Amino acid sequence: MSGQQGRLLSGGALSFATVLTEKAASLGVVLLLARLLPADVFGEYAFIIAFLGIFQILAEAGIETVLVRRLVLTPERREFWVRAALGLRLSTALVSSLLAMAIVGVASGGTVASSSVAAAAGLLLAAQPVARATLRIEGGFGAVFFAALVAALVGMAAQLLAAAASLPLIFVLGGASLGPLVGLALGLALVARRQRVAPRFDVPAFGALLRDSWPVAANLLVIVLSLRAAPLFLMRFEGPVAVGLFTSAARLVEATNLIAEAAMLLLYPALARSLAARHDVGSEGRDGGSAQRDGGSELAQLAARGLSVALLALALLVAPAGGPLMRLLFGDAFAVAGQTLSLLIWTAPLSALGTLYVGLLVAVGKQRVLFGLNLFSAALQLGLQWFLVRHYGGHGAAVGIVVAALLNHAVLAALPVTRPWILPCLGAALRPGLLAAAAFAAWRFSGVGPGILPGLLLSAAFCLGCVASGTLAPRQLQRAQELLRFPRESPVC
Repeated sequence: MSGQQGRLLSGGALSFATVLTEKAASLGVVLLLARLLPADVFGEYAFIIAFLGIFQILAEAGIETVLVRRLVLTPERREFWVRAALGLRLSTALVSSLLAMAIVGVASGGTVASSSVAAAAGLLLAAQPVARATLRIEGGFGAVFFAALVAALVGMAAQLLAAAASLPLIFVLGGASLGPLVGLALGLALVARRQRVAPRFDVPAFGALLRDSWPVAANLLVIVLSLRAAPLFLMRFEGPVAVGLFTSAARLVEATNLIAEAAMLLLYPALARSLAARHDVGSEGRDGGSAQRDGGSELAQLAARGLSVALLALALLVAPAGGPLMRLLFGDAFAVAGQTLSLLIWTAPLSALGTLYVGLLVAVGKQRVLFGLNLFSAALQLGLQWFLVRHYGGHGAAVGIVVAALLNHAVLAALPVTRPWILPCLGAALRPGLLAAAAFAAWRFSGVGPGILPGLLLSAAFCLGCVASGTLAPRQLQRAQELLRFPRESPVC
C-alpha cells in the first residue's frame, strides 16, 4: 500500500470514527433517557434539544466550510482567519443563546421555560467548527477524533448520571452542555500547539466571513427545519408525549447522517483544493460549464454514488422493520412510532446527497444561489408541517419531510446555475436509486410481512444487485484515491 493510500484509509477511518462517536453518543443518550425519564419529561427534553438544533445552525453560521476554503486559498493569513473565525463563532453562539431563551416560551406554547434552554445553551458550541477546520486542513483527523471522543463521553456521562439520580431536567440539560464546552477547550488546546487561538473581534473580518457563510447557514437551517419543525408543531398541537414518540424515530434517522458527514470531513478539503482555486473567494463560479471536466466534480460524482448505495441499503433494511426496531430500541411504548420511522428513513439518502451538494457548491463559490431556494423550502416545510401535523400528527409530519426533501432536489437539479454541478451527482445516484426502488416494490408485492428479517434480506439483495450490475466496483474506490490529495506537511496528530 502506498503512503497516499495509507493516509486516505487512515483519514477516512478517523473521519468516520469522529462522526460515529458524536452520533452514537447522541443516540445512546436518547435511547437511555427514554427509559430513565417519565414520558412527559422526556418529551420536554426532546423538544429542547430539537429547538436548540435550529439555533445551533444560526450559531455555526456555516463558518467551518468557509474557513476551510479560505485557509486553502490564503494559507499565509492562517492565524488571522482562524482567530477572526473564533471570535465570530463565539459571538454567534452568544446571540443565538439569547434569542433561543427569548422565544422558547412562545415556540412551546408556554410549556418550556427559558431557564431550561439556558442550562442547555452550551450545546450551541457543539462540533466547534474553527478548531475542527484548522485540524482538517493539516490532515489532523486523529486530533479531531480525540476531541470529539472526550466531549461525547463527558456529555453522555453527565446526562445519564443526572437522570439516574432523578435530578430535575435542568441538571440533565446542564450535563448535555458540559460535553461541548469540554470539546471546545480541548480542540483549541490542540490548535494552540501550532498558533495563537485568542479570539479576534474584527468587524470587517466578520463581514467577510459572513458574506460567504450565510448562504451555507441558510441551507443547513432548511435541512434542520425539516426534522425540527415537526417537534415544534407537535408540542403545540399534540403535547410532549407525541414529541417524544416522533423525536425518537427522527433521531434514529438523523444518526444515519454520520455516513455523509464523515465522508465530507475527508472529501471537502480535497474538493476545495481541486475546485476553489478556479474561483475567486465569494465569487459565483463563472465557469460552471466546465464542471464535468474538473477532477473535483468527478470526485463528487463518485461520492454521490457511494453515499446513495450505503444509505439506500440502510433504508431498505429499516423501512420494513420500523415497528420492531422502535420496540427493540426504545421499549414497547414506542412501537407506535414505527410507521413514522419507516417513512422518515427514506430521507436518509436525500440528506446524504444534500450534505454533498453543500460542500460542492461552497467549494465553487455558488452558495449564494441557494438563498432563494432556502426561502422557498423553509416556507414549504413550515406550511406542510403546520397542516399535516395539525390533521395527521406524527405520521403527517413524516410525509411532509419526505415530500419537501424530494422537491428540494428537483429544484436544485432544474436551476440553470446549479444544474452543471447537481445533475451529474443525481445521475451518479440514479442507478442505485432504480435498483432500490425495484427491490422495495418486489417486497411490497411479494406478500411478505414487515419485520427485521425481511429488511435484512431486502438490503442484502440490493447490495448484491449493485455489485452484480457494476453499480459498485473496486475501480471506483481506486479512482477516488487518485483524486484525493493531502497536504504534505505533517498532520497535527
